[in-house]
Amino acid sequence: MRFLRWLLLTAFLLTAPGGRLLRAQDAMINPEVGRVNLRAAPSLEASILETLPGGTSLTVMRLSPGGGWLYVMTDRGAVGWVYRELTTFIREDAAVLLDGRVRLEPTVIERVEALLALGRTLGRRSDAFAKVGDSLTVADHYLKPVAEGFARLADYGYLESALAGFSGDSFARRSLAAGVGWTSYSVLTASYADSETCREDEPPLLCEYRLMQPALALILLGSNDVGVLDPGEYAHNMRRIIDLTTARGIVPVLSTIPLRVGFEERVDAFNQIVRGLAAEYHLPLMETYAALWLLPGYGLDEDGVHPNAPPRGFAGSVDFRAGNLYYGHVARNLTTLQMLAALWELMDDA
Repeated sequence: MRFLRWLLLTAFLLTAPGGRLLRAQDAMINPEVGRVNLRAAPSLEASILETLPGGTSLTVMRLSPGGGWLYVMTDRGAVGWVYRELTTFIREDAAVLLDGRVRLEPTVIERVEALLALGRTLGRRSDAFAKVGDSLTVADHYLKPVAEGFARLADYGYLESALAGFSGDSFARRSLAAGVGWTSYSVLTASYADSETCREDEPPLLCEYRLMQPALALILLGSNDVGVLDPGEYAHNMRRIIDLTTARGIVPVLSTIPLRVGFEERVDAFNQIVRGLAAEYHLPLMETYAALWLLPGYGLDEDGVHPNAPPRGFAGSVDFRAGNLYYGHVARNLTTLQMLAALWELMDDA
Protein backbone atom coordinates (compact mmCIF):
# COMPACT_ATOMS: atom_id res chain seq x y z
CA MET A 1 0.00 0.00 0.00
CA ARG A 2 2.87 2.39 0.76
CA PHE A 3 4.22 1.80 -2.75
CA LEU A 4 0.74 2.57 -4.09
CA ARG A 5 0.74 5.87 -2.23
CA TRP A 6 4.12 6.64 -3.81
CA LEU A 7 2.75 5.95 -7.29
CA LEU A 8 -0.27 8.13 -6.60
CA LEU A 9 1.97 10.92 -5.37
CA THR A 10 4.18 10.66 -8.44
CA ALA A 11 1.14 11.10 -10.66
CA PHE A 12 -0.19 13.93 -8.48
CA LEU A 13 2.99 15.96 -8.47
CA LEU A 14 3.87 15.43 -12.11
CA THR A 15 0.39 16.25 -13.35
CA ALA A 16 -0.60 19.03 -10.93
CA PRO A 17 0.24 21.83 -13.41
CA GLY A 18 -2.13 20.22 -15.93
CA GLY A 19 -4.84 19.26 -13.47
CA ARG A 20 -8.44 20.36 -13.55
CA LEU A 21 -10.79 22.51 -11.51
CA LEU A 22 -14.57 22.46 -11.42
CA ARG A 23 -16.92 25.34 -10.85
CA ALA A 24 -18.66 25.67 -7.51
CA GLN A 25 -21.84 23.67 -6.87
CA ASP A 26 -21.54 21.70 -10.09
CA ALA A 27 -21.46 18.29 -8.42
CA MET A 28 -23.33 16.32 -5.79
CA ILE A 29 -23.20 12.97 -4.05
CA ASN A 30 -25.17 10.57 -6.24
CA PRO A 31 -28.54 10.16 -4.49
CA GLU A 32 -28.71 6.51 -5.62
CA VAL A 33 -25.53 5.38 -3.83
CA GLY A 34 -26.55 6.35 -0.32
CA ARG A 35 -23.85 7.67 1.99
CA VAL A 36 -20.30 8.43 0.83
CA ASN A 37 -17.13 8.86 2.90
CA LEU A 38 -15.33 12.20 2.91
CA ARG A 39 -11.63 11.39 3.36
CA ALA A 40 -8.54 13.29 4.45
CA ALA A 41 -6.54 12.30 1.34
CA PRO A 42 -7.31 10.82 -2.11
CA SER A 43 -7.05 7.17 -1.08
CA LEU A 44 -9.16 4.43 0.48
CA GLU A 45 -6.42 4.20 3.11
CA ALA A 46 -7.02 7.76 4.27
CA SER A 47 -9.00 8.60 7.40
CA ILE A 48 -12.74 9.18 7.10
CA LEU A 49 -13.59 12.74 8.11
CA GLU A 50 -17.35 12.29 7.92
CA THR A 51 -20.03 10.54 5.88
CA LEU A 52 -22.08 12.51 3.35
CA PRO A 53 -25.69 11.63 2.46
CA GLY A 54 -26.83 11.28 -1.13
CA GLY A 55 -27.73 14.59 -2.74
CA THR A 56 -25.11 16.63 -0.83
CA SER A 57 -24.03 19.61 -2.93
CA LEU A 58 -20.31 19.89 -3.57
CA THR A 59 -17.95 22.71 -4.45
CA VAL A 60 -15.11 20.95 -6.29
CA MET A 61 -11.72 22.50 -5.66
CA ARG A 62 -9.55 20.18 -7.73
CA LEU A 63 -9.17 16.68 -9.14
CA SER A 64 -6.64 14.01 -8.25
CA PRO A 65 -4.40 12.61 -11.00
CA GLY A 66 -6.57 10.97 -13.62
CA GLY A 67 -9.65 12.51 -12.03
CA GLY A 68 -10.51 9.56 -9.78
CA TRP A 69 -10.97 11.68 -6.66
CA LEU A 70 -12.46 15.12 -6.07
CA TYR A 71 -11.26 17.57 -3.43
CA VAL A 72 -14.51 19.18 -2.32
CA MET A 73 -16.22 21.52 0.09
CA THR A 74 -19.76 20.66 1.16
CA ASP A 75 -22.56 23.17 1.60
CA ARG A 76 -21.83 23.02 5.35
CA GLY A 77 -18.16 23.90 4.92
CA ALA A 78 -16.59 20.45 5.41
CA VAL A 79 -13.62 19.77 3.11
CA GLY A 80 -11.95 16.56 1.98
CA TRP A 81 -11.75 13.99 -0.81
CA VAL A 82 -14.59 11.90 -2.29
CA TYR A 83 -14.44 9.14 -4.89
CA ARG A 84 -15.54 10.62 -8.21
CA GLU A 85 -17.64 7.65 -9.36
CA LEU A 86 -19.94 8.23 -6.39
CA THR A 87 -20.77 11.76 -7.52
CA THR A 88 -22.87 13.31 -10.25
CA PHE A 89 -21.99 16.45 -12.21
CA ILE A 90 -24.78 18.98 -12.58
CA ARG A 91 -23.48 20.66 -15.74
CA GLU A 92 -21.63 19.16 -18.65
CA ASP A 93 -19.39 22.22 -19.05
CA ALA A 94 -18.24 22.22 -15.44
CA ALA A 95 -14.57 21.45 -16.01
CA VAL A 96 -11.95 24.11 -16.71
CA LEU A 97 -8.16 23.83 -16.80
CA LEU A 98 -6.11 24.36 -13.67
CA ASP A 99 -2.34 24.73 -13.52
CA GLY A 100 -1.88 23.81 -9.87
CA ARG A 101 -2.95 27.15 -8.44
CA VAL A 102 -4.90 27.45 -5.20
CA ARG A 103 -8.54 28.32 -5.61
CA LEU A 104 -10.09 30.52 -2.92
CA GLU A 105 -13.83 30.38 -2.40
CA PRO A 106 -15.83 33.62 -2.86
CA THR A 107 -16.62 33.85 0.86
CA VAL A 108 -12.92 33.45 1.69
CA ILE A 109 -11.96 36.10 -0.87
CA GLU A 110 -14.52 38.48 0.62
CA ARG A 111 -13.19 37.89 4.13
CA VAL A 112 -9.56 38.23 3.08
CA GLU A 113 -10.22 41.46 1.20
CA ALA A 114 -12.02 42.93 4.23
CA LEU A 115 -9.13 42.05 6.53
CA LEU A 116 -6.57 43.43 4.08
CA ALA A 117 -8.53 46.69 3.90
CA LEU A 118 -8.59 46.92 7.70
CA GLY A 119 -4.89 46.13 7.79
CA ARG A 120 -4.07 48.94 5.39
CA THR A 121 -5.80 51.45 7.69
CA LEU A 122 -3.72 50.10 10.59
CA GLY A 123 -0.43 50.33 8.70
CA ARG A 124 0.16 46.65 8.02
CA ARG A 125 2.86 45.84 5.46
CA SER A 126 1.39 44.37 2.30
CA ASP A 127 4.73 42.69 1.53
CA ALA A 128 5.04 40.93 4.89
CA PHE A 129 3.78 37.73 6.44
CA ALA A 130 4.40 36.35 9.92
CA LYS A 131 5.03 32.70 10.82
CA VAL A 132 3.26 31.24 13.85
CA GLY A 133 3.99 27.72 14.99
CA ASP A 134 6.22 25.13 16.62
CA SER A 135 9.44 23.38 15.60
CA LEU A 136 7.97 22.60 12.16
CA THR A 137 7.96 26.34 11.53
CA VAL A 138 11.24 27.05 13.33
CA ALA A 139 13.02 24.62 10.98
CA ASP A 140 15.55 26.30 8.70
CA HIS A 141 14.16 24.25 5.81
CA TYR A 142 10.80 26.06 5.99
CA LEU A 143 10.76 29.02 3.57
CA LYS A 144 14.20 30.33 4.58
CA PRO A 145 15.89 28.81 1.49
CA VAL A 146 13.70 31.14 -0.61
CA ALA A 147 15.49 34.15 0.88
CA GLU A 148 18.84 32.55 -0.02
CA GLY A 149 17.84 32.34 -3.69
CA PHE A 150 17.60 28.55 -3.86
CA ALA A 151 14.04 28.32 -5.26
CA ARG A 152 13.72 26.21 -8.41
CA LEU A 153 10.15 26.66 -9.62
CA ALA A 154 10.20 24.27 -12.60
CA ASP A 155 6.53 23.78 -13.63
CA TYR A 156 5.35 26.21 -10.95
CA GLY A 157 6.52 29.43 -12.57
CA TYR A 158 3.40 31.28 -11.41
CA LEU A 159 4.88 31.21 -7.88
CA GLU A 160 7.34 33.89 -8.98
CA SER A 161 4.76 36.56 -8.09
CA ALA A 162 4.84 35.50 -4.43
CA LEU A 163 8.63 35.28 -4.36
CA ALA A 164 8.92 38.77 -5.82
CA GLY A 165 6.01 40.30 -3.95
CA PHE A 166 6.80 39.34 -0.37
CA SER A 167 9.86 40.71 1.37
CA GLY A 168 12.92 38.62 2.01
CA ASP A 169 12.66 39.14 5.77
CA SER A 170 9.29 37.38 5.77
CA PHE A 171 10.92 34.24 4.37
CA ALA A 172 14.15 34.47 6.35
CA ARG A 173 13.05 35.82 9.71
CA ARG A 174 13.28 33.70 12.86
CA SER A 175 9.76 34.31 14.13
CA LEU A 176 9.26 35.22 17.78
CA ALA A 177 5.84 33.53 17.52
CA ALA A 178 7.32 30.09 16.83
CA GLY A 179 9.26 27.86 19.18
CA VAL A 180 10.47 24.32 19.62
CA GLY A 181 7.97 22.28 21.61
CA TRP A 182 5.37 25.03 21.51
CA THR A 183 1.63 24.50 21.55
CA SER A 184 -1.28 26.79 20.78
CA TYR A 185 -1.11 27.80 24.46
CA SER A 186 2.52 28.89 24.15
CA VAL A 187 2.00 31.60 21.55
CA LEU A 188 -0.69 33.16 23.77
CA THR A 189 1.38 33.14 26.97
CA ALA A 190 3.75 35.96 27.85
CA SER A 191 6.19 33.72 29.74
CA TYR A 192 7.17 32.14 26.39
CA ALA A 193 8.04 35.52 24.82
CA ASP A 194 11.56 36.77 24.13
CA SER A 195 12.22 38.88 27.22
CA GLU A 196 14.84 41.02 25.46
CA THR A 197 12.57 42.00 22.57
CA CYS A 198 8.97 41.73 23.71
CA ARG A 199 7.18 44.03 26.10
CA GLU A 200 6.21 43.06 29.61
CA ASP A 201 3.16 40.74 29.62
CA GLU A 202 3.17 40.65 25.79
CA PRO A 203 2.57 37.14 24.39
CA PRO A 204 4.78 35.91 21.55
CA LEU A 205 1.94 36.19 19.02
CA LEU A 206 1.34 39.89 19.62
CA CYS A 207 5.04 40.64 19.99
CA GLU A 208 5.74 39.25 16.51
CA TYR A 209 2.77 41.08 15.02
CA ARG A 210 3.92 44.38 16.55
CA LEU A 211 7.44 43.99 15.21
CA MET A 212 6.56 42.64 11.75
CA GLN A 213 3.30 44.52 11.05
CA PRO A 214 2.36 41.73 8.61
CA ALA A 215 -0.64 41.53 6.30
CA LEU A 216 -0.78 37.74 6.69
CA ALA A 217 0.02 35.17 9.37
CA LEU A 218 0.87 31.57 8.42
CA ILE A 219 -0.37 29.49 11.36
CA LEU A 220 0.46 25.82 11.90
CA LEU A 221 0.01 24.60 15.46
CA GLY A 222 -1.07 21.26 16.84
CA SER A 223 1.72 18.73 16.41
CA ASN A 224 2.64 19.15 20.09
CA ASP A 225 -0.91 19.90 21.21
CA VAL A 226 -2.07 16.40 20.26
CA GLY A 227 0.12 15.01 23.03
CA VAL A 228 -0.78 17.41 25.85
CA LEU A 229 -4.07 19.21 25.24
CA ASP A 230 -7.60 17.98 24.88
CA PRO A 231 -9.51 19.00 21.73
CA GLY A 232 -11.60 21.56 23.61
CA GLU A 233 -8.53 23.39 24.90
CA TYR A 234 -6.95 23.34 21.45
CA ALA A 235 -10.11 24.71 19.82
CA HIS A 236 -10.33 27.47 22.44
CA ASN A 237 -6.70 28.49 21.90
CA MET A 238 -6.96 28.43 18.12
CA ARG A 239 -10.11 30.52 18.23
CA ARG A 240 -8.32 33.03 20.46
CA ILE A 241 -5.38 33.17 18.04
CA ILE A 242 -7.73 33.80 15.13
CA ASP A 243 -9.63 36.53 17.00
CA LEU A 244 -6.44 38.34 18.06
CA THR A 245 -5.11 38.14 14.52
CA THR A 246 -8.20 39.36 12.70
CA ALA A 247 -8.76 42.18 15.22
CA ARG A 248 -5.41 43.58 14.09
CA GLY A 249 -6.26 43.49 10.39
CA ILE A 250 -4.05 40.47 9.74
CA VAL A 251 -5.26 37.53 7.66
CA PRO A 252 -4.85 34.20 9.49
CA VAL A 253 -3.83 31.51 7.01
CA LEU A 254 -4.55 28.23 8.80
CA SER A 255 -2.94 24.87 8.14
CA THR A 256 -3.75 21.30 9.01
CA ILE A 257 -0.93 19.46 10.77
CA PRO A 258 0.98 16.53 9.27
CA LEU A 259 0.56 13.01 10.53
CA ARG A 260 2.33 12.32 13.84
CA VAL A 261 3.21 8.68 14.36
CA GLY A 262 1.45 7.27 17.42
CA PHE A 263 -1.14 10.06 17.48
CA GLU A 264 -3.02 9.32 14.26
CA GLU A 265 -6.54 9.58 15.68
CA ARG A 266 -5.70 12.72 17.64
CA VAL A 267 -4.24 14.33 14.52
CA ASP A 268 -7.47 13.60 12.66
CA ALA A 269 -9.53 15.14 15.46
CA PHE A 270 -7.38 18.26 15.74
CA ASN A 271 -7.33 18.73 11.96
CA GLN A 272 -11.10 18.61 11.95
CA ILE A 273 -11.05 21.48 14.42
CA VAL A 274 -8.75 23.47 12.11
CA ARG A 275 -10.95 22.76 9.09
CA GLY A 276 -14.05 23.73 11.03
CA LEU A 277 -12.54 27.03 12.18
CA ALA A 278 -11.38 27.85 8.65
CA ALA A 279 -14.92 27.25 7.39
CA GLU A 280 -16.55 29.17 10.25
CA TYR A 281 -14.31 32.22 9.87
CA HIS A 282 -14.03 31.95 6.05
CA LEU A 283 -10.25 31.81 6.18
CA PRO A 284 -7.64 30.39 3.79
CA LEU A 285 -6.65 26.82 4.66
CA MET A 286 -3.48 25.00 3.65
CA GLU A 287 -3.97 21.20 3.59
CA THR A 288 -0.49 20.29 4.80
CA TYR A 289 -1.77 16.95 6.09
CA ALA A 290 -2.91 15.83 2.64
CA ALA A 291 0.22 17.21 0.96
CA LEU A 292 2.48 15.03 3.11
CA TRP A 293 0.21 12.01 3.55
CA LEU A 294 0.90 10.52 0.11
CA LEU A 295 4.67 10.88 0.40
CA PRO A 296 6.91 7.88 1.08
CA GLY A 297 7.00 7.50 4.86
CA TYR A 298 4.30 10.19 5.06
CA GLY A 299 7.00 12.78 4.38
CA LEU A 300 8.30 12.40 7.94
CA ASP A 301 11.76 12.15 9.41
CA GLU A 302 12.76 9.16 11.52
CA ASP A 303 11.23 10.79 14.62
CA GLY A 304 7.74 10.47 13.11
CA VAL A 305 6.99 14.14 13.79
CA HIS A 306 9.02 16.48 11.59
CA PRO A 307 9.05 16.66 7.78
CA ASN A 308 12.03 14.99 6.15
CA ALA A 309 14.58 16.81 4.01
CA PRO A 310 15.56 16.11 0.39
CA PRO A 311 19.08 14.91 -0.54
CA ARG A 312 20.30 18.48 -1.08
CA GLY A 313 19.06 19.47 2.36
CA PHE A 314 18.47 23.18 2.97
CA ALA A 315 18.92 24.25 -0.66
CA GLY A 316 16.84 21.38 -2.01
CA SER A 317 13.85 22.18 0.20
CA VAL A 318 12.57 24.71 -2.35
CA ASP A 319 13.57 22.78 -5.45
CA PHE A 320 10.26 21.88 -7.10
CA ARG A 321 11.62 19.92 -10.03
CA ALA A 322 9.82 16.62 -10.54
CA GLY A 323 12.44 14.32 -9.08
CA ASN A 324 12.68 16.26 -5.82
CA LEU A 325 9.02 16.37 -4.81
CA TYR A 326 8.92 13.34 -2.53
CA TYR A 327 10.04 14.97 0.73
CA GLY A 328 8.10 16.59 3.53
CA HIS A 329 9.88 19.95 3.59
CA VAL A 330 9.55 20.29 -0.18
CA ALA A 331 5.84 19.49 -0.12
CA ARG A 332 5.17 21.91 2.73
CA ASN A 333 7.12 24.73 1.09
CA LEU A 334 5.29 24.16 -2.19
CA THR A 335 1.90 24.14 -0.45
CA THR A 336 2.75 27.37 1.37
CA LEU A 337 4.01 29.17 -1.73
CA GLN A 338 0.93 28.14 -3.69
CA MET A 339 -1.23 29.76 -1.02
CA LEU A 340 0.96 32.86 -0.87
CA ALA A 341 0.70 33.23 -4.65
CA ALA A 342 -3.10 33.10 -4.47
CA LEU A 343 -3.20 35.67 -1.69
CA TRP A 344 -0.64 37.91 -3.38
CA GLU A 345 -2.91 38.05 -6.42
CA LEU A 346 -5.67 39.49 -4.22
CA MET A 347 -3.27 41.93 -2.59
CA ASP A 348 -1.82 43.03 -5.91
CA ASP A 349 -5.32 43.74 -7.23
CA ALA A 350 -6.23 45.87 -4.21
